Amino acid sequence: MITMLGVPVTLTSSASDGRLAVHDQSRLRGAARHARLVLPGTIGEVIARELTAYADFGRRFQNDPLIDRLAQEVLAIRPPGSRSA
Repeated sequence: MITMLGVPVTLTSSASDGRLAVHDQSRLRGAARHARLVLPGTIGEVIARELTAYADFGRRFQNDPLIDRLAQEVLAIRPPGSRSA
């Protein structure tokens, strides 16, 4: 994944049980909060729940790069009324 700064990022497992590193969990939870702010209604809620579940359970169920891309895209959405850089 590439952040808005153009730096590649991949989620990392920190334990043998597939849990994500703490900074990756925090990033996904931040993306979940952001999704609730910038995406309307049910769409934002479903995306937020998916990102939070992945933060909580990590890669124990699947190793899906879609979650990495989803977090990146959500974090790139500017809140309504924000000024662009």
